[in-house]
Amino acid sequence: MEDLVFTPLNESGLSVIRSWFNDPELKHRIEYPTDIWFHFVSTEPNIYSWIIEEDDRPVGQLQLDVDDSQTGYIGIYVNPALRRQGYGKRILQSLFARPEVAPLNKIMAPAEIDNLASQACLKSVGFLQEESELEEDGFFSFVYAKLNLEF
Repeated sequence: MEDLVFTPLNESGLSVIRSWFNDPELKHRIEYPTDIWFHFVSTEPNIYSWIIEEDDRPVGQLQLDVDDSQTGYIGIYVNPALRRQGYGKRILQSLFARPEVAPLNKIMAPAEIDNLASQACLKSVGFLQEESELEEDGFFSFVYAKLNLEF
């Protein structure tokens, strides 16, 4: 098993992840990566967007937004052709070792009520479901606290 490589999202990576939106499940769960979104994640400070690769093969995409209170908010998805092979878990575990995560107090991640795979993935790396009730937007909120971070 090779290490995962986090490459800042560029136009080439954007084309790759856009091609994944032919998948109905991904299209249902995540907004299409528009040019406006790409400009935002490419230019805003404290916003990190990576394409994740293994052996030069794109396996996923992850975005980390950091606020003033040193809380990180993540969005992650796996190449649809590679789902259910442990890449989500590996991407999250690799994220914890990134220098961008070191100063964070906690990391927040949403998961839709019917996205059991996402919920299981988050729990498998130590995220805890914050409340048993849904947020107003229909998502459960998961938190990974600093005490759990393995630096």
